[in-house]
Amino acid sequence: AFSPNGDGKNDYFKPLYRCILGEYQLSIYNRWGERLFFTTDPQIGWTGKRQGTPVDAATYIWVMDYKIAKTGEAVHKTGMVTVVY
Repeated sequence: AFSPNGDGKNDYFKPLYRCILGEYQLSIYNRWGERLFFTTDPQIGWTGKRQGTPVDAATYIWVMDYKIAKTGEAVHKTGMVTVVY
């Protein structure tokens, strides 16, 4: 969970990683399958907004794809993240 309330603590969602990533993509979806956020930069996290408007406190789906730069191994991960205020 994260709390994008502007207090400077836990205000965005992004993965932690320990290797150099290639071909990185992160998408966040709501329960209806609408994509709310997309980035190809692992340094950019989701701020809990859709088109500049804060989303509702709820659980959202994330999908992340990348290649491990050193080996070229393709990785696909999914999960859930909850927005709380």
